[in-house]
Amino acid sequence: MNTNIIKEIKRKIDELQEIITRLEQPQQAKNLDYVNFSEGSNEDKLNRITEQITQYDINIIPTSKDSQLIRCAIVNELGDKGLKYWHIIRAKADGYDEAEQTKRYVYLMSRKDTIKLNFGVIINRYKAAIDLYNKNLNNKEHGNN
Repeated sequence: MNTNIIKEIKRKIDELQEIITRLEQPQQAKNLDYVNFSEGSNEDKLNRITEQITQYDINIIPTSKDSQLIRCAIVNELGDKGLKYWHIIRAKADGYDEAEQTKRYVYLMSRKDTIKLNFGVIINRYKAAIDLYNKNLNNKEHGNN
């Protein structure tokens, strides 16, 4: 009976070692797909974008010009409801100051009728950021840093 217990313990140890070996092997990173743009309102779409960029820590506004364009597009498309999304997006970029960003957003709200940018601006910047993320991911996998 002791022999069977020892064999069973050895078998379980072997199973655990296999699991540990698999876990220690680097996982192949998966390219990100774009969020679904075919369903829902623009707010729904922006919600999906902000969820993904938060999950993967992606900055979709690498330049101050990108920042201005996206902020304007959000103001034009969502008005007051867009402020929370703006904070999520802007927090991913360097130099984030919540009070300053709120002030800039509110100022743009007062000039909303002069803004001609639409949701396409947001989608373009978002897709460019996802494409860059995937390119960097693929370069790391192939040793091209």
